[in-house]
Amino acid sequence: MQVIILKDERPGHYHQSEGVALAMSKLEDTKVERVVVIPRNKPILRYLRKFLVSGLISPQICLRLAYKPHILPTIDDGALLISAGGDTLLANVCHSKINQISNVFIGSTRGLPESWFSAIHLIYERFRKRAPYVVTLKPNSIDPDHGDRATSLNQGLTGLKFTLLVGGATKTYKFTTKDWEHLAAFVLNTGNEWGVTWSVTTSRRTSGSLVEQLRSLKQKHPEIVTNFIDYSTAGPGSASDLMLSSDVIFCTEDSNSMLTESICARRPVVSLQPVLFDGSKDEKEYLEHLEKQGCMMRVKLSGINLESVKDSLGALTPMQENHLELLAEKIADRLGIGYRTNP
Repeated sequence: MQVIILKDERPGHYHQSEGVALAMSKLEDTKVERVVVIPRNKPILRYLRKFLVSGLISPQICLRLAYKPHILPTIDDGALLISAGGDTLLANVCHSKINQISNVFIGSTRGLPESWFSAIHLIYERFRKRAPYVVTLKPNSIDPDHGDRATSLNQGLTGLKFTLLVGGATKTYKFTTKDWEHLAAFVLNTGNEWGVTWSVTTSRRTSGSLVEQLRSLKQKHPEIVTNFIDYSTAGPGSASDLMLSSDVIFCTEDSNSMLTESICARRPVVSLQPVLFDGSKDEKEYLEHLEKQGCMMRVKLSGINLESVKDSLGALTPMQENHLELLAEKIADRLGIGYRTNP
């Protein structure tokens, strides 16, 4: 199968597209080709969507008005077009219409008819029974089959490897200096009391001052924080190997992408909440859904302590399935593609 990914400039978007492409490779051989699509002027995309829906412009004209020049590769029979994020939405629909190929979009369709998509991926449960929606965990390119199984926590914690994924402030998550102090103290206490070691990595949202605090933690306590990765120099995807080599993953709750990847790595996951946080109804329901699966626990940084976390860790059951296979089967069902599941 030929898979064409339309990419914008945001890693959080095109990594989801890469996840769908990787999932489809679980069902059949794929040839993945990538095309960067850059809007000419983002504010006008909303108006062009309305014009396209009303029939005032053709897909060809819409493409020329909406995007800087770009060329798709020669399209094979049965090709699949994939993209994520609002900046690629019109390109996804227009290319699908012009070339008569199946298309998968990850995210909200922003008023475009659902019938214009072969499959739409969302993470929210209320869409689960609506065609053409596909509802699974957020797509990502973590393949748990490429990592070892996490060590059972029933055998004790001494010698285990913990990973800490640190995000940063968003519109709905406000971390305080006290939050980071509580987290640093917890890391040191677990190393001293439990004998675990930590790998720590930052993200795109991590402030410069916090990066330096974490770097200092590594320098002062190398026997506990054995590995530190600065996202600003390592770049996207730098945390994948840490997740797949960890026994437990701790992740700040500002990023449901990082949380989802951690769960998909088939590790026990601890979601870390600041004192001040909120979110949309859909976001809250997604986090609650993850917690109800029993593979993740949510902890407030202001009250994090050794005893409560240790007791709760033993009750977590990591995800057993490969999320990529589950995603591929659901998309294949929507597209009418035949496949054989593993016995």
